[in-house]
Amino acid sequence: MTTLEKIIQDLSNMDEQQLEEVSALITTVTLQSKPIPCDRKNIRQFIQQVRQKHPHRSIEDIDRSLRMERDSWDS
Repeated sequence: MTTLEKIIQDLSNMDEQQLEEVSALITTVTLQSKPIPCDRKNIRQFIQQVRQKHPHRSIEDIDRSLRMERDSWDS
């Protein structure tokens, strides 16, 4: 698996809040005068920090939550 494929896989497992944090990090990095190296190690380290702050939810759990929310709209 290539580095890019691993990053895509990691990002696809994140929820919306986690993706917003990734977006904020990218914005912060691009605005810095001395950029942080954007290599696999730094990206993986950031993803691990996000995972520590936010417990991993299975796809089934996310799908169940979405279905429950959609069902509540019909009530």
